[in-house]
Amino acid sequence: MQGVYRGLAPAPSVYTLPELKPFTSRQFKRYEPPGYGANVSDAEGRIVKPSMPAGVVEFRIEARGFRVERRSVTLERGKPRQIEIRLVTAR
Repeated sequence: MQGVYRGLAPAPSVYTLPELKPFTSRQFKRYEPPGYGANVSDAEGRIVKPSMPAGVVEFRIEARGFRVERRSVTLERGKPRQIEIRLVTAR
């Protein structure tokens, strides 16, 4: 399974896995393949997570000058998923 976040670079991404509490992105990155443990988007605004488990994932994305964005998605086993979260400037 692959979960892809696309937003603004370099936006920190924090995600929680409610079904696997207390796992959050901080703990989960220790179990990811080499090169996939970063939770800050690349220069093109992407975070690629090829080993996300099936189930509900709650994302919280924030970047200076933009509103904090939250998204809850359900990832299905064996189905690639691309999640696009657009950040909106703060007013």
